[in-house]
Amino acid sequence: MNTSTITPAVARVQGLALVRVTGADAVDFLHGQFTQKIRGLEGAVRACGYCSPKGRLLAVFRAFPMTDGAVGLLVPASIVEGFVKRLRMYVLRSKVTLELAAASIAVATGEAGAAALAAAGLEAPQTGRTTRAGDAYLLGLTPAAAVEGFAAAGARTLLVSENTLSDKLPVVEETDDRTWRASEMAAGMPVVLAETLERFTPQAANLELAGGVVFDKGCYPGQEVVSRLQHLGETKRRGALALFDAAAPKAGDAVYFEGSETGAVIDAVSLDGRTLVFASVALEAAAAGFALAPESAAGTPAALPYVYRNVLKD
Repeated sequence: MNTSTITPAVARVQGLALVRVTGADAVDFLHGQFTQKIRGLEGAVRACGYCSPKGRLLAVFRAFPMTDGAVGLLVPASIVEGFVKRLRMYVLRSKVTLELAAASIAVATGEAGAAALAAAGLEAPQTGRTTRAGDAYLLGLTPAAAVEGFAAAGARTLLVSENTLSDKLPVVEETDDRTWRASEMAAGMPVVLAETLERFTPQAANLELAGGVVFDKGCYPGQEVVSRLQHLGETKRRGALALFDAAAPKAGDAVYFEGSETGAVIDAVSLDGRTLVFASVALEAAAAGFALAPESAAGTPAALPYVYRNVLKD
């Protein structure tokens, strides 16, 4: 068997940056900026969205509690500088400090990942929970669906350390973060990259289905648009996952249905001539499959770990 097709139990994540937020007003300030609750974060890890006033996503990230009352934000490294700069614009007189912190990050996936953690004396946290082990934070992420050759099914754990990770962990180094990116796609979790800033509403990328939006927390930038879409009913676009025998498209590239443009790529990763693509597409394309070019065949749909629905009405 070609070992490159085997999903590593634990893989390094190079494409995430850690933002450490401190100050007496940090929690209240962050709570008013994002699609997810930051108050009551103790012991939890939550997916969050950051929107423009028009309700378009500027970032998708995780928030978790750190020591000394700090809040950690794990943000795609390619957009983190703009993310921090924008947040700082709104701090005004609040007692809030945002700073980039050095961090070693890895992801453990599936049963093999849980076994690797156990062998290193670490216990995988429950979904949505954060635990500590020495100077490392273990974040229990939402489970992924199985995608053969790309993602192992089941629980996922992010390990975040401001020092080095345990040398007992069999961490695989990857230059393209394919294990992390594929596991996020297989969990139905969208990402916003530099190419897709302000391209998607949260619903068009399935963020509320993936647990990244709540509708009872009060105002945040874009909240009126996001809430109105939810109360009107089903969005016209959804995130869909498919496999192709083709090279990977870039984030933001157009995808097609019956020869016409139907949406855009959220993320894609290739391995051994096959490509896994997560794209925001019209509902009919989500159901029947989308293509990477007007005249090419649709990809093979891959399962997501949730069903399309309106979380307020179903």
